[in-house]
Amino acid sequence: MAFVVKSSATVIHALFEIETIYEVLLIKFQYLTSSQQSQSPKQASNFKIM
Repeated sequence: MAFVVKSSATVIHALFEIETIYEVLLIKFQYLTSSQQSQSPKQASNFKIM
C-alpha cells in the first residue's frame, strides 16, 4: 500500500514539473511574440518573474 502511495505521489510530482516547464515555455513564447509586435508591460513583468 505504501508503495502505491509513493509511486502515485511521484507521478503527481512529475506532472507538476512538466506543467511548470510548459508554463515557462508558454510565457517565454508569448513574450517573444509580443516583443516582435509591441512590448506590453504585463508580458514584460511576467517574464521577470521567470
